[in-house]
Amino acid sequence: MTAEAVALVDPSGLVQFLDERYLQGYIQLGGAKFKLVVGREGCGKTALLREVLSRAAAMGYAVAQLSARTTQLGRFDHFYRAILTQVDVESIVTSAADALVHDALGFALAEAGDIPFVSWAERKRGLDRADVVREISLKLGQTYRERALSPGFASAFVWLIRRRLLGGSNDQTQTVLSWLSGQQPLNRAALRDVGIYKPMDNYAARHALRSLLHVLRTLGLPGMVVAIDDLDQLTLSKRAVQGVYYTKQAKDQAYESIRQFIDDADLMPGFLLLCAGRDSVLHDGLRGIPSYVALRNRLVDEVQASEINRFSDVLNLDEAWGTDGGNWPAQRDRLIEVWTSALRRTGQDLPHIDKSAFTPAGLDSPVGRLVRYLRGEGMA
Repeated sequence: MTAEAVALVDPSGLVQFLDERYLQGYIQLGGAKFKLVVGREGCGKTALLREVLSRAAAMGYAVAQLSARTTQLGRFDHFYRAILTQVDVESIVTSAADALVHDALGFALAEAGDIPFVSWAERKRGLDRADVVREISLKLGQTYRERALSPGFASAFVWLIRRRLLGGSNDQTQTVLSWLSGQQPLNRAALRDVGIYKPMDNYAARHALRSLLHVLRTLGLPGMVVAIDDLDQLTLSKRAVQGVYYTKQAKDQAYESIRQFIDDADLMPGFLLLCAGRDSVLHDGLRGIPSYVALRNRLVDEVQASEINRFSDVLNLDEAWGTDGGNWPAQRDRLIEVWTSALRRTGQDLPHIDKSAFTPAGLDSPVGRLVRYLRGEGMA
């Protein structure tokens, strides 16, 4: 099948719901939310995450897509480091520097080109260097020396802006960027010169992510969306595992980090965390979420209903595909429409379709294989 024929089949309109209610609504207004998407293999979890991330990126959100199968997740600083590998910190610093010189002096940073801004202002605009530095320092203090930013993050971020405007050592700049991105180990002496005295450990990373979200909001950006796929990897025993293996300690640390995301929601403006995995992550009593009481109490005991609740923290795509949980007639007609359109383009004869027999009877049924085919997963 050609790429144009592959379509996202969205049971119960979940993607549109997440887009309108969260990306364009609650999250954009400064809220934070955690969602766990569960379901059998091939039910559309990964496709849903990718579509939400694509829409978020188009709206200006910073986005990151991780997999618990290929990326070691555990303590909060592990999550933070994995997220920051996909966030362009230098671009954020440049945006902050541009906003600052515009507010303080009425210039655009791009006017200076590759020349440090202060040198350009002095040579090309005839401004007194000391006056320019003073205005920049004053504006930096007003903007970033606030309670919402952790001391270490504020020191690093302000230092990077100053270096972007005043020029400085590239090696030292790289050290500060590495610290801000959670990389270890680093030259502690160089960090102390900048005013950073603690490593980016579990505690510091938790506060650094909150600080980064506040900076994004200060710059007029809506926030950040992070998607973590294959969360069921945490439930696999060592004998069965392919990819990253999680010891009991690492598994508990990962669940604790997610618990912290949920509990810190009021301190994380503009943040959406989407996790996805097979339903074992929700039901495995030994290694799934039920094995970690602090997280289980926040998710598993939600009120259950016969129809999918799109406001719930847990979204079960198996229920969404069900005849009661989702709008199956509309999804069925959409499947048939895409299928027949593809067949016409390839010149194949159209088969007779009995709609009454066209039901979502599982991934191994003809309809299940068609759904996987439409997602580009093959008909096997």
